[in-house]
Amino acid sequence: MTKKKKWIIGGGVFVGLIGLIILLLFTLFSLKHVEVDFRTSTTFLTATSEEIVETGEFAYGSSVVFHSKKAYKENIEKKYPYIKVINIETVFPNKFIIHVSEREEVFAVAKDDSQFYITDQEFKVLKIVESFQSLQNNPILLSGIEIKAQAIEGQFLNVSGYIDVFSALIENNRQIFEQKALIKEINFENFKNDKTNKNEILANLELFSGQEVKLYNCQKMLKEKVASFIQVFSQIYSLIGKEIKIVHENGEFEILGSWDKETLDSAVIEINNYYLTDGIYFKILPKAYLNAGDN
Repeated sequence: MTKKKKWIIGGGVFVGLIGLIILLLFTLFSLKHVEVDFRTSTTFLTATSEEIVETGEFAYGSSVVFHSKKAYKENIEKKYPYIKVINIETVFPNKFIIHVSEREEVFAVAKDDSQFYITDQEFKVLKIVESFQSLQNNPILLSGIEIKAQAIEGQFLNVSGYIDVFSALIENNRQIFEQKALIKEINFENFKNDKTNKNEILANLELFSGQEVKLYNCQKMLKEKVASFIQVFSQIYSLIGKEIKIVHENGEFEILGSWDKETLDSAVIEINNYYLTDGIYFKILPKAYLNAGDN
């Protein structure tokens, strides 16, 4: 057999293999089945698996190998704001599985004087309401942040001035339901630190139990400051019967009496970092004392 014939035969075999592969890609590996896998329980989502799949507008009959899944995800999440598509898994030879979870109502953000955005932790707008106090999942009111542009249901809010206290609490093993049971409102306030002559952000946490938590300079060491808050709050009533001692910057201190439950119920917990070291310190102060002018 001549060299030329060998090349012809080899080329024919190669072309045949390519043709077989293409045939398999568009027959054996053509998309025929799409299923939905719920990774969480659902509270607000009423759509059936069939409706979710239909919304995705999947291209049945095309090869699962060459699919771009981004459009399917966007179609589903646009139609159903409460759905978070975790990923779309390819199961060979011809199936997709859509892994989804339900987004949780985490924040309430004022849209205007009469309406509120209800969003998840990623600031996706789940719905717009006139009042959020009676909502079943008790979202945390966020204030002191700026909304860059208005949004509709299913879109993401573009905000500035928010420091991620939520994630810091998650990192300290406080899950979403615990945070919403504990925190009524988080307000962010810009202020100039006289000690450092720098602009900082103060996060004020208003708790349902009545106390207020001030996380100073919350751009720095936030995880550690949240950990300190959790520890202090969990032990705050152990102070009952102990002296209320206020220590001033000049080292002088004054005794205001002793802690009782009523005073602790409205106490202010201040948490900050030392400016020459990486240490964290806290103060527990009666709200009445702060309202009298000491800060």
